[in-house]
Amino acid sequence: MIQRIQTLFLLLASGAGFGALAVPFASGTGDGLFSDGVYMANDHIAMIIGFAVAGALTLAAIFLYKTRKVQSRLAAFSAIATLAVVGFGGWIYWKSGLVATGWTLWVALPAVGVVLALLARYYIGKDENLVRSMDRLR
Repeated sequence: MIQRIQTLFLLLASGAGFGALAVPFASGTGDGLFSDGVYMANDHIAMIIGFAVAGALTLAAIFLYKTRKVQSRLAAFSAIATLAVVGFGGWIYWKSGLVATGWTLWVALPAVGVVLALLARYYIGKDENLVRSMDRLR
């Protein structure tokens, strides 16, 4: 059912995934990543694709409420994709050897998305257990 709590969690996780594309990661001076003064997910095509996929997976999971197993797997894949993109972005930043002068909300936004996707997965599992227990009573 769409009006369940996991729908809210999935919607917010999707917003966090897509929101990570618009929020800058760090600011600094130099060349390479900081040539424009700001390091964003838009600086690398793999990060754009990764966050778009993570956001799309959680958004698609909202409408797959009739197949809870698929919905649960999509939420897990979304969390994994978000962690992979954050790791990749951190690796690119570390490899550049630059020092940031300021950190922004982007550092916390993917973490919130992962937590929300995992919370949604937990509540999807609770719904699945409830449906199974009700089937035993019939």
